[in-house]
Amino acid sequence: MSRRFVLAAVVLGCAFAAVRVGASSPAALPSPPFKVDFLPGWQAEHIAFAQGSSGRPVGGPARWAVGGVLPLAAYPAEHADRLYSPDSDVRVYFSDQRRRIWLLEKGEVWPIAGADDLGETDGPGPFASFIYTGVYGGHHDGMVASGYTVYVLDNSRLRRIQRQADGSWLVATVAGAGRRTLHPGDQASLEELGPLGKGLAIDAAGNIFFPLAGGIVRAAPEGRVSWLITADRVMADMADVYRRKWPDAPVPKFVLGSGEGVELTAHRNGDLYGGGRTFPPAWKVTRDGRFVPLVGYAPKDRLLRDRRWGEGDPALYEPHCPMGFSVTPEGYVTIQNEIPFAKSRYEENRVSVLTKDGTWGLLPADSKDFLRIPQGMEMRMDGVLEGNAPGPFHSRTAWIRLRRMP
Repeated sequence: MSRRFVLAAVVLGCAFAAVRVGASSPAALPSPPFKVDFLPGWQAEHIAFAQGSSGRPVGGPARWAVGGVLPLAAYPAEHADRLYSPDSDVRVYFSDQRRRIWLLEKGEVWPIAGADDLGETDGPGPFASFIYTGVYGGHHDGMVASGYTVYVLDNSRLRRIQRQADGSWLVATVAGAGRRTLHPGDQASLEELGPLGKGLAIDAAGNIFFPLAGGIVRAAPEGRVSWLITADRVMADMADVYRRKWPDAPVPKFVLGSGEGVELTAHRNGDLYGGGRTFPPAWKVTRDGRFVPLVGYAPKDRLLRDRRWGEGDPALYEPHCPMGFSVTPEGYVTIQNEIPFAKSRYEENRVSVLTKDGTWGLLPADSKDFLRIPQGMEMRMDGVLEGNAPGPFHSRTAWIRLRRMP
């Protein structure tokens, strides 16, 4: 037997063993699509990553790749309303608990940047390091993408992961390491800006939004930065709300982009939504630059703390330790409460329960019964549910899609 043959056998054997590390059998997650017993009328697709997060990361065929727990996924802005399929040009980027960034494209998923090391090192993707992209609380800062460029808000800095002409990936810090403060009416370049607040969003035109000094700034694709709304305008708009609703109450002081779990969403209606474990827990900045609080912004002595839902003003409802924030196609905010474990939708004059303790359920408008949907799934603009769901799938390391059967 030749040395070349022996060497090839050893390499193939090691590769096969690596793929098997931490991966589950096909019986646990069948090939897509498959019916879901706990959700009649829906079907599931196992999109990427094997169940199990032990062993070293392994790229390759999407459903057999081995990564860590997946706290966040991001579609490129131009693909936000399109579903991933192995034969399409749609891409999906993931961050995992091991501080790695992955690319899912055409049926394969590979790590493109990051390592187990904790740090802020820029450079070639495999040698770069991150602080917050995968650890608890890190995904709250945000990850967005456009084309083959990914932006991660990491420890008050904006990090860019970009594919090079030779196919390699390069990580660079593009904002947050400077010293400049952006004053009202100013414009600046990204690299001049000092530490950023929490939260990151991108719109279909490639504009990036993030908090800075208590307001929100917009970075155009060419890198120029300008104010979407300043901290002074935020407080002035909140003062107007209080004068109308509670004229005798003092206006609370707050800073956009502070707190824990801050998330931003650039909605296709042109408004920028924000929320999380902060005050107020949900708000938006309109296309014309007005700040509008949405949930839980009443004076503290008027907030409802007994967790009731139904008809009423969302201003009076206080989410408890929000763990997830999203916006429906109609522009309504949904928030995942930690205690009690429930997801609620906040409309203009009503708060509706979508999920409730132990059911991981979705409550359709025409039904009084909860359908069992795994906690951890988020609904896309097209009504499809995607996420790294535990519950009936028993894993946070696999990316699953749920949609109604045709």
